[in-house]
Amino acid sequence: MRPPRGPARTGGAPAIAVMVALFGVGMLIWGGLMLLNDRRFAATAGHAEGVIVDNVSHREGEDWIAYHVISFRTAEERAIRFEAPQNDVGLFGGSHIGGRVRVAYDPKNPQDARVDTALRRWGTPAAVLFMGLVFVITAIVVFGRGRRREKHQPQQG
Repeated sequence: MRPPRGPARTGGAPAIAVMVALFGVGMLIWGGLMLLNDRRFAATAGHAEGVIVDNVSHREGEDWIAYHVISFRTAEERAIRFEAPQNDVGLFGGSHIGGRVRVAYDPKNPQDARVDTALRRWGTPAAVLFMGLVFVITAIVVFGRGRRREKHQPQQG
């Protein structure tokens, strides 16, 4: 005869919590590296005022991604054009043809240019860091609840 079954144990909760925590830590590292990379770029970047001269779309997989073509002049008066995703410009620049945007570029390689807005600089890394933090906190809460439940369950024996 089998012994009666007691309350269900949460043996899988700690393993899931560890996986969620590892995912969260990975996101924290990724967000930190994004910030570090951008800080390095910003430390040596030249700045210029750019003008949106055209809009183009490129197919990426199943989706069409819209880009602004931005023209600017380097400190050496070299004319440069580059494409920036429209969401990099967004509400913070003139997102129409003729609109002006601030551009950051690598003086050694001016084709390596980006729209220089706070949202582009801080938005994505901040979102990744925030989500990483949410995953880590969730893992800690799940792990803590699982441990508390195990302590309060009656021992069978």
